[in-house]
Amino acid sequence: MGEKSVILGNRKDPKGLSNHIVAFANADGGVLVVGIEDDLKITGIDDYTENVNEIMRVPFDYCKPSVKVNFSTVECTDFKGKPKSCFSHGNSPV
Repeated sequence: MGEKSVILGNRKDPKGLSNHIVAFANADGGVLVVGIEDDLKITGIDDYTENVNEIMRVPFDYCKPSVKVNFSTVECTDFKGKPKSCFSHGNSPV
């Protein structure tokens, strides 16, 4: 088994995550982390709870055919020591 790819996803644009999910499904899988910005600042998803359901629906609503994805919440700490929840999508080829 080779290395896994890790992508940081934008929690404000759930539909935009579908490209990454499909790419992982067509490759060796990977992990998509939502709540960590491109500059590696941990912002979490706590303030975006209304988006969590939409994020979880991406593999079904925007990927054709649907893609099997494993979801998990990961507890993180921001640079001020404040706890934050991040969201992780992980998938691997069937």
